[in-house]
Amino acid sequence: MSLFARLFKYRATRERSPHEDFLTEALAGVLESSLPLRVAFVQWLVEHNVETVRVETQKSAGSYGRLDLWLEARERSGERHVVVFENKIWSGEGENQLGRYEEYLQKRHAKAECRTLIYLTPHAHTEFKPSENTNDPAVVFRELHWFQVYKWMTAWTQGLVMEARPSVLVKELLTLMEEWNLTIELNASDLAAAVAHRTSVERRMLQLLDEVYAACRSRLPSTPGKWSYNRRHLTYSSPYLGGDENLYFSFGFDFSREDDVWSVNGLQLPSAYFAVHVDKVDQLDQEAMSSDWMTPPEGWGWTEVVRVKQLSCLKAQAGSLHEAYLEFFNQALMEALSATSLDKPDRSLKS
Repeated sequence: MSLFARLFKYRATRERSPHEDFLTEALAGVLESSLPLRVAFVQWLVEHNVETVRVETQKSAGSYGRLDLWLEARERSGERHVVVFENKIWSGEGENQLGRYEEYLQKRHAKAECRTLIYLTPHAHTEFKPSENTNDPAVVFRELHWFQVYKWMTAWTQGLVMEARPSVLVKELLTLMEEWNLTIELNASDLAAAVAHRTSVERRMLQLLDEVYAACRSRLPSTPGKWSYNRRHLTYSSPYLGGDENLYFSFGFDFSREDDVWSVNGLQLPSAYFAVHVDKVDQLDQEAMSSDWMTPPEGWGWTEVVRVKQLSCLKAQAGSLHEAYLEFFNQALMEALSATSLDKPDRSLKS
């Protein structure tokens, strides 16, 4: 199957990560485009001299689940080797997922010369421990990282003679891994940018949040509780407010938002949010809140009743975004105060 046919077959769903499935299909397509590449790839993984390799994605394993990537290789003598990949980029490991795949390889492919289960991630580790069954040759388990695949494939292409230059598809896959930050390459400019972020940009963002915090303190009733904050993640949370131990505010910047309204990667700008946490939704006067107030995204993992206003647009004023972010927080605070009857005499955020 050609790479384009594979990508046409691919469909993003709510249950599966689109990045993971897309990258799996892309890797499979590139491997299928070159017999020398997939043979060398399998030999790198299993350390056996194989001559043929068959590639399959989303292989059904019956009640055991569905395998992201299946490689079946044979030596000249006919000995068979199977390799199963579980590919994760940003999602977590499923319940007993690796254990089920190990059992599948043990029970359904016992006659293979070797069976290898690979957990492929950018940098995550797993608590999975392979079983020790003395009556059955063990399934080899490996944790593999995408930057290792990138380095191996780069070295493989550089080792080819001119007459066997790698196809453009291999180069495009390497570029994709670079664009998705799967290579974990650091250079001096990267480190310099990180230092500048931590010492300058982050400090200014914290100063902006401190302004929002001061405005909240000036508008909210006195409370014996203390504010909490996470300066690394640039978020603030108030204590319980107004004598109600189920009502509090939180706000901050969001560096991972990717939806139809805001893409951090696309805009290269953090989003922002202001949240009202309550015990029951009828504690809020929702008519005082704009239609922008919604339930939090599922990925946030917030279980209590919350209404969140997320940044939807940002207009620079005289080249500065400070005022634009401040205006968002100001408006959200005003609406939150009106909806909870916590308002004190009017004071707005000042720059």
